[in-house]
Amino acid sequence: MRTKNVLLSFLFLFAFFQFVDAQVKGTVNDQDGFAVSDAEVKVQGTETVSYTDENGAFEIDAQIGDVLTITDMMGMLVDFKVTKNDMGVLSFNSTLLDEVVILGYGIAESDEQKTGSYVTVKSDDIEKVGSVSFDQALQGQVAGLSIGAASGQPGAASPIFVRGVTSLTGNTMPLVVVNGVPMVTNDLSSIAATTNPLANIDPSTIESVTVLKDAVGTSLYGSRGANGVILVTLKKGVKGKGKFSFNTEFGFGDVAYEKNDWLDAQGHTNFYAQTLQNYTGWSAEDAYAYAVNDLGWDGVSNTDWRKAVRHNSIGSQKYVLNYSGGSESTRIFTSLSYNTQDGIASDARYDRIAGYLSAGWDVNEKMNIDFNINLSKANQKGPTDGSSFSNPIFASYLMSPTQNVFNADGSHNLNLAFINPEFNPVALQARNVSNSDFYKVVANLSGDYDITKDLNFESRFGVDYNFYDELLYWNPDFGDGAGENPLGKGYGLSSARNFSTWNWTNALRYMKTFNDVHNLTLTAGTEAIKYNTSYTIAEARGYAAGNTNPTLDNAVNPYGATSAGADYSFVSYFGRMAYNFDDRYSVTANIRRDGSSRFGAGNRWGTFWGVGAAWNVHKENFLENSAVNELKLRGSYGTVGNAEIGNYASLKLFKATNGAYLGQAAGAITQLGDSNLKWETSEQINVGLDLGLFQNRIRATVDVYEKNVKDLLYTKATNASSSGFTSYWTNDGDMQSRGIEASLTVVPVRTEDFEWSLSGNYAYNDSKIKNLNNGNLAVRNGVKAWQNGHNPTEFYTRLWAGVNQETGEAQWYTDGTKSEITSDYSRVQQAFTGEQALPVHTAGLSTSLNYKGFSLSSQFSYAGGHSVYDYWGFVYNGDGAFGYMNTREAWANGAWTPENAGSATLPQAIYGGNGNSSANSTRYLYDADNIRWRSAELGYTFGKNILGDKVGLDKLYVYVKGYNLVVWAFDDDVWFDPETSSSDPDFYGIEQLGLYNLTQPNLRQFVFGVKVDF
Repeated sequence: MRTKNVLLSFLFLFAFFQFVDAQVKGTVNDQDGFAVSDAEVKVQGTETVSYTDENGAFEIDAQIGDVLTITDMMGMLVDFKVTKNDMGVLSFNSTLLDEVVILGYGIAESDEQKTGSYVTVKSDDIEKVGSVSFDQALQGQVAGLSIGAASGQPGAASPIFVRGVTSLTGNTMPLVVVNGVPMVTNDLSSIAATTNPLANIDPSTIESVTVLKDAVGTSLYGSRGANGVILVTLKKGVKGKGKFSFNTEFGFGDVAYEKNDWLDAQGHTNFYAQTLQNYTGWSAEDAYAYAVNDLGWDGVSNTDWRKAVRHNSIGSQKYVLNYSGGSESTRIFTSLSYNTQDGIASDARYDRIAGYLSAGWDVNEKMNIDFNINLSKANQKGPTDGSSFSNPIFASYLMSPTQNVFNADGSHNLNLAFINPEFNPVALQARNVSNSDFYKVVANLSGDYDITKDLNFESRFGVDYNFYDELLYWNPDFGDGAGENPLGKGYGLSSARNFSTWNWTNALRYMKTFNDVHNLTLTAGTEAIKYNTSYTIAEARGYAAGNTNPTLDNAVNPYGATSAGADYSFVSYFGRMAYNFDDRYSVTANIRRDGSSRFGAGNRWGTFWGVGAAWNVHKENFLENSAVNELKLRGSYGTVGNAEIGNYASLKLFKATNGAYLGQAAGAITQLGDSNLKWETSEQINVGLDLGLFQNRIRATVDVYEKNVKDLLYTKATNASSSGFTSYWTNDGDMQSRGIEASLTVVPVRTEDFEWSLSGNYAYNDSKIKNLNNGNLAVRNGVKAWQNGHNPTEFYTRLWAGVNQETGEAQWYTDGTKSEITSDYSRVQQAFTGEQALPVHTAGLSTSLNYKGFSLSSQFSYAGGHSVYDYWGFVYNGDGAFGYMNTREAWANGAWTPENAGSATLPQAIYGGNGNSSANSTRYLYDADNIRWRSAELGYTFGKNILGDKVGLDKLYVYVKGYNLVVWAFDDDVWFDPETSSSDPDFYGIEQLGLYNLTQPNLRQFVFGVKVDF
C-alpha cells in the first residue's frame, strides 16, 4: 500500500501547474490531418502564449479580431485570425509544416532534409494493436520489418528482422534505443520459457517509434546498427494548462488459430486398437478389447484435456492515468499504469505496474535540462515450452481422452495411461510453480547549452537496469519432483540475475544558415557504453510430502549453488555533416569509430560510415503550382559493423572444475578462443523515391536496397573427439540481402465531417549465403543447413513423397533431384527443400474512417514465402508410434488401410511406428503463409459540445477493440498458428526461426475501453 501511495504522490506532484481557463480554443493539424503537438500559439502583439497538447488542442486568452501566430517545432509559422471562441481545426499548408524525426544524439531531421530510409509509427497506431509489448504492434506497419512470435505467453520474446538476415548465430535483433538509452533486448530469463525485456515498457507512454533501415541512418550507431535501429521516443509534457487523462480497458479472449479435431475417447480407443491390430495381426475384437483394458477406459469418460489445462475465461485489464502540463519554463508528463493479461494455459499470466516521469526545465535562454525515468515491475507465470510432460500444452495434445482428470474422491488422477502415469498436467499446474519477477529502470538525464546562437553542446547519461528474481518448484509428490534422489524428493531453484547498461554521450552541434539558402549542421561527439551482468543460482531438494510452500528454506538439503558475471564495453567517436541548399538538395555524411572489448587487442577498433543525398524535385520551378507537392529522389551508401558475439569469445578461458582430472578438482579449458576475431561488416546501398500528390492526399514511397555482409561471425562446428569442443566462434563467409519496399497512403475522402484514409506497405527480401565454410555444407539443428547459394533459414531434411498406396509404407524422394521415389529409408538423402523460415514477402494494410464523433479503424498483415516445421510432429503424428497417445481425426482417418488404398494421405498406423515414417522430413513442413486481421476498433468521442461544462470533462471516448481477430492460413494442413518460432536455448539466432515447439497458442482478444480527458 505504501508503494502505491508513493506512486500516486509521484503522479500528482506537479499538478499545480494550472493556468486560468482560456477563452479561445482550437486544434492544429498538419497537411495530412494529423495532430501537431508542442506547437507554440501566440497572440500577436502580446506576450500571451500557449502550446498544443498531444492531440493538437490548445486554449489561449484571446479576443475576437486577434491574430494567432502558430509556430511548429521546426520554426515554420502561420497566422490565423480569431473569428470565434471555438476556432475548430486549423491546418498548416503543406509547404509550411514538416514532420521532424529525431535520429538520435539530438539530431533532428525534417522531410526536406531526409536522405535515408526510415519509417515512423505514431502512438495511436501502436495502441490500436493492443500488444503487451510495443514491438509486436509494429508488425504490418513498417515495410521491411518482420516480427514473429516465440509464444502466445503474454510478455514473450518477439524475433525481429529488419531487411532480412544479417547474422547466422549472433543476435539478430535490431538495436532498440528508448529516449537515447540502448536497451537490452535478448531473453534474459533463466526459468521462464520466454521473456521480452521490452514488455516492461508501457506502450501507452510511447509517443513514436522510428525504424532506421539504411546505412546513412544506422551508421550513426556504428557497430550496433548492423541489424537496424529502432528509436523509441516516450511522451513529454507540453507547456500550458495541465491535463489529466484516464484510460481503462477490460477484455476477454480465446485462441486465435488452432484446429481442434483431436479424437474423443471412442475415437482414440478405436485408433489405438487399429495400431495394435496392424502390429500383432489380432482380430479387430481382440485388439479393441486390449486397447480398452490397457487404457482402463470405463466406456463413459471423455475428457477434453486441452480445455482442462486452459483458462475458462482469458481476461485482461488495463488502467492508465496520465498528467501533462507545465509553466513557461517547465514541462511535465507523468503516467501510472497497471496491466494484467491471462495466457492460454491456466497457470499463465502477465502483470505489469509501471510509472513514468518526464520533466523538462528551461533554465534560462541558453540552457535546458531534461530528465525522464521509467520504473516497472512485471510478474510472469507460465509453463515451460517444448516436449517436457510438465508442459500442459504438449501433454494436453497427447493425453488420451479416456483418462479422467480427477478421481471419484476429487483428488487428481495420478494413475494415467501415459508415459509416466503421475504426470497429470492439471495436477502439475496446481502444485508446481514457475514464477518470475522482472524489475526494470530506464533513466535518462540530459542537458544542452547554447554556447553561441549557432553552437550547442549536449550531454546525456542513461541507464537501463534489469533485475530478474525467479523461482522454479517441483512438488515432491508427483511429476518431475517425485523422482528418487539421495537428497530427497521435490526440487527448488532460485535465480537472481542483474543486467545493467549505462551510456554517456557528449556532442557539439553547429547549425548555421548562410544567405538564407545554405543550411549546414555539423555534429561531433563521443559515446561510452558499459554493460554488466551477474547472477546467483541456488538449488535445494528434500521437500516434505504435501508441501505447499515452494521457497528453498522449506527444503532440507541444499543441492547446489553458483554465481558468475560478465561485462563488455564500447567507446565511440562519431561525426555527422548535413547540408541542405534552398530545401532542394541535401547531403548527409556520418562516420563513427567504435572500440569493443569483445575482440582481441589487434582488432578492437572498427570504422563505419554512411553518406546520403537527396533532390527535392518538387521545389523546382517546373513543378510549381502542380498537383505534385512532394517528389524526392534519394540514395545512400555506407557500412556498419556487428559485434554480437560472446563477451569473451576472443579469449581462451578455463575454470576450476570438480573431477576435471582423474576424478580430482582441476582447471579445465572451457573455451578455445580466437584472438583473430574481428568485426563483421555490412555494406548497404539504398535508392528511394518519395511522392506526394494533391496536398498529400496521395503519398507513396519506394526503396530498393542491397546489403552485403562480410566476415560473418558464427559458431562453427568442430570435431569434439579431438578438441573436446563442439563449436567455436570464427569469421568466415559472406551473405547478401536484396529487397524492395513500397508504401502508399491515400485519403479518398476528406470533408468537414468525414474522412477516410487507407495505408498499405509491401516488402520483398531475398537473403543468400554467398561464401561460407569453403563451400561445404554446415548442418544445423537437424532440419536446417547452411551452404552457398541458399537462404540461411532454409530447411534441410528428407523429402517426403507420401504413402505407397499398394503397401501403406512411407515414401521419400531419394535426393534433391526428386527423380526417384523409394520406401527404403537407407537410400534417402537429406536435401535442401527450397522452403525457408523467414518470410520473403511481408505486407500491411490499415484503414481509418472518421465521421463526426465516430471512428472506425482496422489493420491487416501478411507474411508469405516461408514455412514452419512441426518439431514434435513425430510424437502425435507418428503413424501409431505412440498409439496410446492421442492424435487428430485428420491424421487417424488419413492412415492407409486396405479399404482406402488409393486415397490414403498417410502410411498405415502401426503400434510402435511404421518403419521410419515419422523421421524428420518435409512431411512435418507446412506452408506458413498467412493473412492476419490484427486489429479493429470502433469508438465514439463525446466532445465538450455534448458533455457541457458541468461534467468537468474535456472529452470522453468509448470504444470496442479486437486483436488477432482472424487468421487465414494458406495451408489447409497446418493445424497450429503459423506465426511461431522456438525459444529452445539449444538453438541460436535464426536456428530457432520457423520451428513449432509446442508453445502456447497466440491470443485473440476483445476489449471494451473508456478514455477520459479532464
